[in-house]
Amino acid sequence: MIAAKALLLALLAPFAPDPALGASAEQSQATPQHKMPDTGSVHWMGDERIGMRMYPGMAALDLIGPQSMFGS
Repeated sequence: MIAAKALLLALLAPFAPDPALGASAEQSQATPQHKMPDTGSVHWMGDERIGMRMYPGMAALDLIGPQSMFGS
């Protein structure tokens, strides 16, 4: 029974509120302290090839999702 409770707590720990973040409205509207680096944009040449592997138990969405993203 103790092992089941420990497992449940371990699974729910990522969803627990973080007291260090606080719950005030002022902190939720504050600007971020860091900026993402500007990496520029990727220039596609048009002749790239992307291989997609199939594996046992895969779903159709495993192929269709990345294909639609790369195709756009």
